[in-house]
Amino acid sequence: MNKARILLVDDEPIVLQSIQRVLRKRFTIDTAATAGEALELLDKHSYAVAVSDYRMPGMNGIEFLAVVKERSTDTVRLMLTGQADMEATVRAVNEGNIFRFLTKPCPHDALAQALDEAVKQYRLITAEKELLEKTLNGSVTLLVDLLSLVNPKVFGRASRLRSYVRQISQKLGLKKGWLYELAAMMSQIGSVTVPQDILEKAGLGLELTEAERILYENQTQVSHRLLSHIPRMESVAEIINRSSSHILEISSPDFTDASSVEIGTQILKAVTVFDQELSRGESPRNALLVLEESADFYHPKLMAILGNIPVSADQMQKSEVKIAELTSDMIFATDVSSLDGVLLVAKGQEVTSLIKEKLASYSHRKGIKEPIKVLIRRLKI
Repeated sequence: MNKARILLVDDEPIVLQSIQRVLRKRFTIDTAATAGEALELLDKHSYAVAVSDYRMPGMNGIEFLAVVKERSTDTVRLMLTGQADMEATVRAVNEGNIFRFLTKPCPHDALAQALDEAVKQYRLITAEKELLEKTLNGSVTLLVDLLSLVNPKVFGRASRLRSYVRQISQKLGLKKGWLYELAAMMSQIGSVTVPQDILEKAGLGLELTEAERILYENQTQVSHRLLSHIPRMESVAEIINRSSSHILEISSPDFTDASSVEIGTQILKAVTVFDQELSRGESPRNALLVLEESADFYHPKLMAILGNIPVSADQMQKSEVKIAELTSDMIFATDVSSLDGVLLVAKGQEVTSLIKEKLASYSHRKGIKEPIKVLIRRLKI
């Protein structure tokens, strides 16, 4: 296992040299004499642990570790100081979420033990993050792929929503893009309880009877109920649930500083309404006008990004390919059906390995008209 990287900040060169000399075989240690120098290093490297002295010129240790908490949420933070008063300790814990508070002079073996425990904590945090971002996301993707085989139209829409959300998250640099993508993918799960003819009527903007409207609108609550009991999916369920309600102005002037549920709710409802308008034949410009004129408040940053997402054929490269030539960067430009009329893939759905296998299987058994029309994004968001 590679040595953990530690960031050590102290304005006393002798202290830095002494710690680095004793612990360099155990850890990879970077040192800084001021908070400013340390923040420059933080921009260049990922650190398992940050250790800071309390008394430093300019920004003190509490303030510095609070910034570390903002910029590198996974980094475990320790305070090393000669100031042993209770007020400093309480402030350090409250403002910087300090893992350990050590007093100077601190024996090297005590510091090494504290660093070992901090590294263990860091690895627990990053392991859980990997579980959420990779394992859970991969499992949900597989589930959505399987459900897309059952109802291509509904999960073609889920695929489009996920694509919009991914592009928005990347453009805004959102740290929890995986969470918002999960919400987009799972938002259509409740649609399996709605008859296909009702889904099609709603998609075309046709008037629904009262009974049909209740069934159609209930799908969000179904999705919420199904997901709320799954560990680690509570935030996803809450985003989906809130997206069916009136969207209020978020609590932060800067969209990216809002809570993950607020951000996710705004994004999911915006792309859902946007996609619904496009499906009814509206242009992207008119779809944006619907959002702007609604009673809901969508943050200007979100609206600006949504207005530049490539969604129409004139913004993408058109191509015709055979099944064997399908790749994951392609989107189906038209519905794909077998020669006997069975709908296999809905227009707007992204190509996945499972869908490609399904098409290959149908082509071998019953035949599929080729080439298949696809779109490839020319613009990078």
